[in-house]
Amino acid sequence: MVGSDTLRIMATGRGSTGDKRARKVKQRQKRLAVHESSREQHAALVNARAGDPNYVQKRLNPDGGRTLSWTDDTPGSAEFIEALAAQRQAFVDKFGREPGPNDPMMFDPDSDTPREITEEAMLADIDNLIERAHQDGQNTAYLKAWRDTGFLVTESNQHLFSAADLDQWNDAVDHHWDPSFDHDR
Repeated sequence: MVGSDTLRIMATGRGSTGDKRARKVKQRQKRLAVHESSREQHAALVNARAGDPNYVQKRLNPDGGRTLSWTDDTPGSAEFIEALAAQRQAFVDKFGREPGPNDPMMFDPDSDTPREITEEAMLADIDNLIERAHQDGQNTAYLKAWRDTGFLVTESNQHLFSAADLDQWNDAVDHHWDPSFDHDR
């Protein structure tokens, strides 16, 4: 026995395969629209913050390096300056002298001479932070995203990253997000 739904599908030539395809096309269009809107918002943010002394500024150097600059009014500047001072003091304590222009800011604490910290040591440090945050009952998604991507995005510095970097960051945060902390988002 053929039901009326079967006759309708046969008459229109569209079955579940056609409906699925139409839904997939619609879903893809929606994802692309959200993605494009996100990119446009990021471009507007980058433009709005360019040259604004209230935010960290990034300059590309002729040698391919980057220089970051900020004022005392920049969000997080006090904490960052404090962290740099602590790192400078750790360098002086370790090597018995002030760091020079070619010395690494993040140095290997196990080396007898100033050299950059290894990726393995940096990841171990981040893993220690993750463990402590977990023990303190904090959501570790942002720290795990930092470990996975190699960079840490905040509200104050997101304009310094490309839209692709932000996509990578957001995917990593989403991957590690603990739903019991949804009130923090």
